[in-house]
Amino acid sequence: MLLALLLSAGSCDRNKSTSTPAPARTADHKIKIASLVPAATDLIVGMGAADHLVAVSNWDTDRPEIKQLPRVGDYQTTDWERLAELRPDVMLVFMSVDRMPAGMKERADQLGIRVVNIQTEKLADIFDAIDRLGQIMQEPDRAHALSTKIHSQLDAVSRRIAGQPAIPTMLARDEAGYALIAGDTFADELLTISGGKNVAADFKTRYPNVDRERVIELAPQAIIQLMPGATPQVIQQAQANWQSLPDLPAVKNKRVYIFNDWYVLQPGSHIGDIAEQMARVLHP
Repeated sequence: MLLALLLSAGSCDRNKSTSTPAPARTADHKIKIASLVPAATDLIVGMGAADHLVAVSNWDTDRPEIKQLPRVGDYQTTDWERLAELRPDVMLVFMSVDRMPAGMKERADQLGIRVVNIQTEKLADIFDAIDRLGQIMQEPDRAHALSTKIHSQLDAVSRRIAGQPAIPTMLARDEAGYALIAGDTFADELLTISGGKNVAADFKTRYPNVDRERVIELAPQAIIQLMPGATPQVIQQAQANWQSLPDLPAVKNKRVYIFNDWYVLQPGSHIGDIAEQMARVLHP
């Protein structure tokens, strides 16, 4: 029930088309995708549809499914020469229309590439993106299977922690612990589903930076640091940093948890895994 309420609330905020016409596809032509959005790349891989990818972004994690693919850009730069060679049908981007680099759509039009904006700020956006990608690639069954899997994971987490008190928790995204994740984000929603209460939920910006005094004021009972790919040395330093705040409830009660899986900050196919990890430490 909690998950359904969160998703319906997110859907009300969005003003996006619920259907995305797919490029023309013939029997011998598979829709080719160039993804400049790591989360979208991960959703496609999670569907088992990595064979549609012909290129990925500079920021994509080097994983077996995409290791051999060329890197063609990010939110600032685009390798148009490589794209001209690859000739994808669709290029996925994640940016507001008013911040799209000058000439991007014109260059794409010249190459016959359709630009699709994939927004994945909240859980409802992620499920919408799965549906849209399934339509674009003409892989609705694979998209449905991924949505069903993630919904099942989140529902199972919600059921498991039902009736448990919500733990006031701070979500940090850096080694120092002062770069936070606030409300109106997929991570905040995952925390709620997992039995936590975000102490920074009411901040005006989604990803605020705070100082030592503000952390003390927030007084979290638990801290979850999301640091994808953090090395043992970085984790050790992060743990040591908290010893300068011995009276902070989370530190005093040894409830500082560091997640360093590569996907922990990505609104992709592993959001169910993130929720399971959160619930495991908050309500063991």
